[in-house]
Amino acid sequence: MNKHKRFIRMMSGALLLTTILLSACGDISSTDNRKIDGYWLLTNIDSIAKGQGKNVSQEKMFWAIEGKLFQTNGLTLMTEKYRDTLRLYRPVSDSASVDSKHLSIEPYRRYGINSFDEHFFIEQLTQKHLIVRNTILRLQFRRY
Repeated sequence: MNKHKRFIRMMSGALLLTTILLSACGDISSTDNRKIDGYWLLTNIDSIAKGQGKNVSQEKMFWAIEGKLFQTNGLTLMTEKYRDTLRLYRPVSDSASVDSKHLSIEPYRRYGINSFDEHFFIEQLTQKHLIVRNTILRLQFRRY
């Protein structure tokens, strides 16, 4: 009887844990047919202040966007797309390379990310191209 009670407790605990994990994942689910979802190759970085651009297509830098998640080079952020605005914010703390207490933005600047709460204006979004800009940079992508 003791083994039976222990088994029931273990199964109840596993069921509770599964329920908690599934409800947490509900916050990260993808949205239906967002044109911005996908794997984007960064091709050009333009400095708005200097008016200079740099072709970076050979450097193989990618943005991955799926539903409410954004990822680049091990950094995972939450995303919001509203009309012609894209917001990248709040690092996901269980990301492999993220220690939220000691996280530095420095390694992600080359990907056009200069803060952990970025707001981009979407200049162009088609099936093949994405162009976003903030006050500092204009970033051009090609769907990969």
